[in-house]
Amino acid sequence: MEESRTCLKLDVGLKKWLSVLPQALASIVVTSLHLVIGQIIAYSGIIVPQMMQEQNVAGANAIPITESDSAWIASAPVFSGLAASILAGVLIDYIGRLKTIMLSGVTGIIGLVLIATASNMSMIIWGRIIIGITFMFIGNPTAVYISEISRPDVRGSFLTFMQVFMSIGMVLIYLKGWALHWRTIAWLTNAYLIIPIVIIFFIPESPAWLVSKQKINQAKKSLSWFHRYSSDSTKSVEQDLIVIQNEQVQKIVKEKFNWKELLQMFLLPTFYKPFLILALIFFFQQFSGAFVIIFNCIDPYLASIYISGMKVVMSFVATVLMKKFNRRTLLMTSATGMALSISFSGLNTYWIQQGNCTSKHNWIPLVCILLYIAFSSMGISSMPFMIAGELFPLKIRGIAYSLIITIVNLFTFTALQCYFPLYHLLGGSANLQYFYGIMSLAVMIVIYVFLPETHKQKLIDIENHFWKHTIYMAVKTDTQTDITDADEEDRLSMATKYPDFDDMDVLSASCHTLNIQENEKAIIEQRKQEDKFKEIIISRQSLSHYEGKKFKTLLPQILAAILAATFNIVYGVSLAYSAILIPQLLDAQNKTNATNGTDEFRVTESDCSWIASVLVIVAPFGSIAGGFMMDAIGRLNLIILATIPSVLGWILIATAYNMPMMIIGRILTGIASTWGASPVMVYVTEIARPDMRGSLISIAPAYCSLGMVLAYLKGWFIDWRTIAWICVGYSLIPAVVVFLIPESPPWLISKDRIKQAKKSLDWINKYQPQPLGKAETYSDMQLVSLQKEHILKLETRARLSNSSLVDKIKMFLEPTVYKPLLILFGLFIFQQFSGTYIMLFYAVSFFKEVGTDINPFLASIFLGAVRFGMSMINTWLMKRFPRRTLLTTSALGMAACMAISGLFTKWIQEGTTNFTWVPVLMLVIYVMTSMVGLLSIPWTIIAELFPIAIRGVAHSIVYSFANLIMFIAIQSYFNLDKLLGGSSGIQFFFAVVSLGGLIYSYIFLPETHKMKLSEIEKYFTKHTTYLSIRSERKMEKKNAQQRKPIVKNPKLSRIELTTIDEQSEKMIKENA
Repeated sequence: MEESRTCLKLDVGLKKWLSVLPQALASIVVTSLHLVIGQIIAYSGIIVPQMMQEQNVAGANAIPITESDSAWIASAPVFSGLAASILAGVLIDYIGRLKTIMLSGVTGIIGLVLIATASNMSMIIWGRIIIGITFMFIGNPTAVYISEISRPDVRGSFLTFMQVFMSIGMVLIYLKGWALHWRTIAWLTNAYLIIPIVIIFFIPESPAWLVSKQKINQAKKSLSWFHRYSSDSTKSVEQDLIVIQNEQVQKIVKEKFNWKELLQMFLLPTFYKPFLILALIFFFQQFSGAFVIIFNCIDPYLASIYISGMKVVMSFVATVLMKKFNRRTLLMTSATGMALSISFSGLNTYWIQQGNCTSKHNWIPLVCILLYIAFSSMGISSMPFMIAGELFPLKIRGIAYSLIITIVNLFTFTALQCYFPLYHLLGGSANLQYFYGIMSLAVMIVIYVFLPETHKQKLIDIENHFWKHTIYMAVKTDTQTDITDADEEDRLSMATKYPDFDDMDVLSASCHTLNIQENEKAIIEQRKQEDKFKEIIISRQSLSHYEGKKFKTLLPQILAAILAATFNIVYGVSLAYSAILIPQLLDAQNKTNATNGTDEFRVTESDCSWIASVLVIVAPFGSIAGGFMMDAIGRLNLIILATIPSVLGWILIATAYNMPMMIIGRILTGIASTWGASPVMVYVTEIARPDMRGSLISIAPAYCSLGMVLAYLKGWFIDWRTIAWICVGYSLIPAVVVFLIPESPPWLISKDRIKQAKKSLDWINKYQPQPLGKAETYSDMQLVSLQKEHILKLETRARLSNSSLVDKIKMFLEPTVYKPLLILFGLFIFQQFSGTYIMLFYAVSFFKEVGTDINPFLASIFLGAVRFGMSMINTWLMKRFPRRTLLTTSALGMAACMAISGLFTKWIQEGTTNFTWVPVLMLVIYVMTSMVGLLSIPWTIIAELFPIAIRGVAHSIVYSFANLIMFIAIQSYFNLDKLLGGSSGIQFFFAVVSLGGLIYSYIFLPETHKMKLSEIEKYFTKHTTYLSIRSERKMEKKNAQQRKPIVKNPKLSRIELTTIDEQSEKMIKENA
């Protein structure tokens, strides 16, 4: 009997996972391009030190590089990503998710070629700028695609694939940077771009996008592909198609979408609330040092390899964590760990610089940074991007996601450009690590206070959360408010129905009567809407009842998330590229100066800041454009489109012979990164099952971590030009693999492409079993449910269609939009200035300043591997723990690690200690904690916090804001370093910011774990701070105790039991 039960459980589990195998494969394919993203991110970490080394070698004919050039090399992709993200959002909705990803190959190849063939700094920068376009073309469509094809319970895990591949890409870039020339690395990166794009041709487009474009037959084929392993694939396809179609019907019947309505949706709380929340998270994410370290892993190579390797490992870990734990828990844990590890690293760095530590302890800062990367990979570095595709409404999900990605790129660009200024401002690496720890702690606070939980939540529930709540703590007082409002409503109703007419004149009485009639009409209309909403909720619950829980049923979602997020590999490479580019440029320049040789082009400290941050500054523009394109052409098509700027950008970088070419290349790669990465979050959010959404979303940051690892690996032994050429190949891969997965069913329904949505649902639910007692398939039921959801949203917006433009703009002031928008803005501020991304963009340089004697490239590779590994763990954490728990824990760990690291860094610099290993250890823990929450969760929850109607636009706005803050953080790194007195001071600063992020998250960030998108949207309508939820729950418990049954006679039957309320009602009736 026991053996039969065991066999039965194994069979059930196998069928469960087989049903999501197509989703998993599609997710792997699209997220595999995040290998390129990881290498884009980390490429600056290998190219800069190599160029500096060449500059110091006599007769090397090196390109001159300055500190400013290094900053530009690291930030150029982010700079172009500002515009590329916007363009990616438009392309995602216009040409489709996969096609947009495919387009990233074009820009990626061009950028890589420019870098590989660069003869001056301008070519390198232009190549990096073009690669930034690829960054957006990969990241944005991948997230959207995975969100739309993945089953809700696996969506988060699939989205973590982006982080996994990005981390692997960072490891690869550092490894290659250790042994290969930067030009060779640029050439090799093209392969990582081309191969996934080719594979994308074999996966279907998002069903939701196909339905939205009236490509019903294609949508049905797409759904059939995703449901191929379902027990009753035909029925599942039909159900999903009906759900997606119902979301599109009202668009045709009730309203005609226009740009005025789009602006109106920007004022809804379902947009501005998640947008602001994500913006805050991304701000602190970028200035927590995670990406700055990757972009500026200048020296030593070995440390960079360690870091990127840690990112790879943590990317896989994050994938598990995203499925197991809540988003908030992972993010807070990540931020806490980042703050602790980076602070401790800063402390050890200070000790090493002061001479208080012996050379035997030089490994401590590296270990700390590795822990920092590990924690950041768990949440802060990846999860914010994952949840960005969950928080916004379907109708503008692509645009919103692109907007938030644009903000993120702007933050990243700023963070990268500020790396050297902050370095000088804070007085060295020790203080810079303290700064990152502070920012990590700050982002934890933002997450705790504002960020809602999206783990295992349906997109509609997350969207409804913002209608009701502003801060996550307000959810606790929701029930109390409902009871109070109900009593007040009854009182007002009586006062309205039975006014004192004796005190009224004839005109007032007639006006009051007319007002009563209007109110009654409004009440009837509201009740109709409530009935429809209840019907959708009931249908969703019924649909969840029939949903297969076997792993097989998740395979299509997993595949779709994996394939859609492949561009994140390119994104990861673009992020880390400055970390390898700047050291190579400076090394080449120094060698040339030593021998009085002729330079290809010289770089200054300002140039280095621009190289690192330009990738981020363009991300907001690219994210906003990508958001529009994402909603117009689809999630997957935007990923395909991102190939074009990615190829162009990398070619420019590879062939750059001056700084303008380098910056332009970075700009293009930044645009491509937003176009390629932004759709992934939205896609995975829309296709993934609620309990799997976090895990699937974590695929994207995992890919990004993989890309950073690849960048660090290549930067270790490959010339920065070669790496750029290699990234051209990376850019082409997502454009191919996205063809293997279908478009998002919700997007297809929004475009009235019912047949295509049906096909997409059939593909996603191909392994879903035939619902018992039902003639239709699970896909049919899901299609009907999605269509009903879309109809309800269209009817709600139709009532506002006749309002003026001013009234529509006022909709941006709805609590479901502005509350999450502000929360995300604050959260990203803490995230960016906590040092998470600064460490990514300046990884090697950061390791060199902390006083460790470990090879900086090797440390960067290890750090990238830690990020990658934590991104995998984060997948499990995101599914298991609440978002707030992870985020606060992450911020706390980041603050502690950064504080300790900064302290030891100060002691090392003063010569009072020889424990040079302490800062390394603390930075490792810092990275680990940041990956848990502060680095990843802010990106992940972007798509969870905003209403579906404007999710794309809101996501793009928050993403743009996050990139803006990231740009500021990166640009200010050198100034902060000088201002704070070196690395120890900036580590203390990061620690303080991380602590601030912890407090901010605790107060404002709502919990989204295991919450439906509609519930998240509803949260913001009634709450501003998450603390209010506690009092709400206390009042609910108190009221429940007051309603305990009272027994008149113990001997009487249970039927004669009455409650206090029932007795009161009876007495009132008797008195009447």
